[in-house]
Amino acid sequence: MQRPVTEEATVEVKFTDLPNALIACKVPEDLFKEDTLKGSFEALFRSFEPEVQFQYFKSFRRVRISFSDALAAAEARLRLHKTDFKGKEMRLYFAQSVHIGSPRLEPPKPDKQFLISPPASPPGGLGAV
Repeated sequence: MQRPVTEEATVEVKFTDLPNALIACKVPEDLFKEDTLKGSFEALFRSFEPEVQFQYFKSFRRVRISFSDALAAAEARLRLHKTDFKGKEMRLYFAQSVHIGSPRLEPPKPDKQFLISPPASPPGGLGAV
């Protein structure tokens, strides 16, 4: 008895929708002071992409690592998340930007504007009788 031939379902994954940057948390404080330590930290990520860029946020003890594509960022996170770096377990998270509605800040609704900066007389229905 011969089995019927079935077509396999394929899934198309678009890497353009995935974040191409990581945030490194729980990094040693010395990373922000010592250039040699920065060099060894950056070398970890340059093995995934030579042109990776770094932004150091000392007050938050975090580093943003920006790759040119999401695949390199995903591979770096997969291999380096929760690994030891100079005695600290480094945590890596995808950096995401969130836009809810319009990316621009909209003015408040007219009935809310009274609460922010009251006019000389309150709008109808909100004042005293």
